[in-house]
Amino acid sequence: MNQELIDELSQLKEEVNNLKKEIQSLRHAIEQLTGTCGRMDDHISFVNSTYNVVRRPFSMVLDVVSRSLGNGRVHNLPQLEN
Repeated sequence: MNQELIDELSQLKEEVNNLKKEIQSLRHAIEQLTGTCGRMDDHISFVNSTYNVVRRPFSMVLDVVSRSLGNGRVHNLPQLEN
């Protein structure tokens, strides 16, 4: 083999190795994001379920406070959907 071909193959091998390292780094980042997203999904589900439990009592408290302040405004908090 001539030296030019050997140099070109060596350069290609180095580029392939760099791409492998980059892919490995991206895989690691995706794994971390997947874990974080899973925890956020759990948190959002918790907040939604908690909100749906306290929505009506909280609306009633807001209405009582508004009436006592003379505002007279009725508060109907929205129902959350997934």
